[in-house]
Amino acid sequence: MKTFYLTCFLILCHSSIVRADDFTINTVSGWSNNIDFQSDYVERGISQTEGRPAIDVGIAYQDRTGIFGGFDVTNTRQGNGNVETDLTLGYATSLSSSWLYQNTVIYTGYPGSSNNGNLDTVEFQNILNWKQTWGTLIGAFAFQPQGQNHGGFYTYTEGGVDFTLRHDFILGTRVGYSSYANHAAHPNYLDWTVSLSKRVTRRLAVSVQYTGSTNYNHITDPGNGQHVILVVSLSLF
Repeated sequence: MKTFYLTCFLILCHSSIVRADDFTINTVSGWSNNIDFQSDYVERGISQTEGRPAIDVGIAYQDRTGIFGGFDVTNTRQGNGNVETDLTLGYATSLSSSWLYQNTVIYTGYPGSSNNGNLDTVEFQNILNWKQTWGTLIGAFAFQPQGQNHGGFYTYTEGGVDFTLRHDFILGTRVGYSSYANHAAHPNYLDWTVSLSKRVTRRLAVSVQYTGSTNYNHITDPGNGQHVILVVSLSLF
């Protein structure tokens, strides 16, 4: 499950279905793809690369019925394989002219890691979007039957707004809350992000984000719980 570090329009076309935590819904059918160059890979407020840059490559297809699937891979410092893969399946539909709904299942794995059993997760997501001329109101609830590192039953709740600005700029805001059944393994915490994104061309988008969380670990998160992130996203077709 990828982090909220990608905002609306950051992944061109509708490939954001591969990048889960954006939580924007697109019902356009067809193939999409992304190559994202990130100054830091942050997932729900926590750096997954210990402040280092990351590259993510993904591909997705959405059928006219609303059923979609995608796969992407990125480098990470989690596990000892330094690779994260995400397999996404789901369904997106229009409930009305303004309301969109999406149900998603994401399997996240770490090939080559000796502790895959502690890291691999399956997440189920329910997402609502309310689209208006000024932007999009976003809400999502997700859960994992077993969180990473024996965290127990895990839930993630997020809300936010993407404001449509002049000259194709998008101002995005997100606030999320992570809750673990096993508090000894993982404390509950808040994360947030503010981002400014722009589609430069049909195949190129750029985003600058300020993000942070209350779950700060000075060993694995050199950003003191706060990060300024630059993401450049390319679409090849």
